[in-house]
Amino acid sequence: MPAVLPTLRCSSRVLALLAASCLMATGLGATPVLAQDRTPPTRPPTTRPVTPREAPPARTAPGRDIGRGDSSRDPLPPVQAEPSSIDVGVYPPKGHGMGTVTLTNVGKEPLKIVAVQTGCACTTTSDMVGTVIEPGASVPLEVRIDGGSVPTVKRTSVKVLFEGYTRVFEISAKGETAYAVRIVPAYINATGGKGRTGRIVMESVDGKPFKVCSVNGKAPNLAGFDAAKDEPRSQYVLDYDLAEFETDKKVLPLYLLVETDRADCPLLDLPIRQDSLRRAAGIRGARDVRLGAGQIESGGSAMVDLEFRNADGLTVSKVESSSDLFATEIVSTETEEPSLLRVHVRITPKEGFTGVVNAPIRSVSNRGTQETYVFFRVVSKDAPGCSSPEAWKSVELPLGDEPDATQGRERTRERTPATGSSRTRPTTR
Repeated sequence: MPAVLPTLRCSSRVLALLAASCLMATGLGATPVLAQDRTPPTRPPTTRPVTPREAPPARTAPGRDIGRGDSSRDPLPPVQAEPSSIDVGVYPPKGHGMGTVTLTNVGKEPLKIVAVQTGCACTTTSDMVGTVIEPGASVPLEVRIDGGSVPTVKRTSVKVLFEGYTRVFEISAKGETAYAVRIVPAYINATGGKGRTGRIVMESVDGKPFKVCSVNGKAPNLAGFDAAKDEPRSQYVLDYDLAEFETDKKVLPLYLLVETDRADCPLLDLPIRQDSLRRAAGIRGARDVRLGAGQIESGGSAMVDLEFRNADGLTVSKVESSSDLFATEIVSTETEEPSLLRVHVRITPKEGFTGVVNAPIRSVSNRGTQETYVFFRVVSKDAPGCSSPEAWKSVELPLGDEPDATQGRERTRERTPATGSSRTRPTTR
């Protein structure tokens, strides 16, 4: 009878030991390594890799976020900013504001800046890529914010990436585009049926007194001020009731025009935020829907700039006036990086005309047309200051959608002959 060999039930641990023993016996093995040991080895203390993650290329324009670190795990660089945020102040439309922040290395090792990123194309910084900040040393970082064509408060940020760190050091920044007279708040919020009545503050940036002439050609309601008795002030509180400016179908204008007696700030536009406002189709990348051309003396002219982003291949062949009260012509064009086309347009009022104008101009390009409203005041040399009520008769005001406008319909623009205003109505295809 053949011998019966017992069946061995071996665990993986035993098999590993047997294999290691065989290797040792043949001289091919070394210290045995246990498989699936139930007692895990002691973990070494967590350390950061000696070679840091490769930094993205330096950049001072907005783009892909340079901060890739885990805020819950990765440390911030040992840097302090003074001041902690930047306010570049108030600047005119198409102007800019400047600010400086000091970065101090509060650590024990040198810090090298490998990238700087801003929150928008309107914000630029001094070239800091490659700058090394020694322990205890400081360097200045200059920030510039470019203003748009209409009053607004711009909030942005500057992110600085240091070598050896995956988290960025972020600095908040803000600036305000304003006329010589600023309005606070910069718009009326009439969405959801609210904001039909309220107050706004008007104040001169330079502190000089001025007069509030009218709102859309009507006498202003200034709280605590009597124009017949009181001297001009540098600040006013203006009460408004939107019911005074809506049509019989309860349609509001897209903005109000406030007139002052200052030559450097004759008209201010006060936008009205509304429900279901849909922007008419135009040239993709157009930056401006309205522009102020200031005050023009009779017989003179003024310049405005039309700007288009993502303008590679864009050609604007002409700019047409929709009104017989002024003519337009392209003086020159220029292209700036990244892909910004700027068209310089001259506006010349009709000979002998004085008054207030608010009418669209139409840019014609190889990508369609774009309508932009321009507003300005034309005065005679011997009669500057506030306009008469008759001077507002030719003013065209763009209107919002009707409250019961059906969505999904195409809009067409027409003029209302009674007021000369421009309105937008839905029409079935």
